[in-house]
Amino acid sequence: MLPASLLASRTLTYTPEVHVTGRRMHMEIALQASALGGDIDQALDPTCHPSWTKLDTDCSTELVIVDEADRLKTAGWNNSAISSIAATSA
Repeated sequence: MLPASLLASRTLTYTPEVHVTGRRMHMEIALQASALGGDIDQALDPTCHPSWTKLDTDCSTELVIVDEADRLKTAGWNNSAISSIAATSA
């Protein structure tokens, strides 16, 4: 059973791995949004049987929040580390 707050917000929060590709992130979000949408549909209508094989169908997930803070911090650290190495070796 889904919490009432999830049924009301219909929101998916997704945190990608640090080194995820754009293609993989798109697929993971699509799969998770579809799965959540199916769960919401079933919670609202127990006779509903969503298809897990179709990603481009209507989805009850209305908002996807992508939290990339860790991924961006690591990318920023790598850029500053490269800059420091370049400055000290010059």
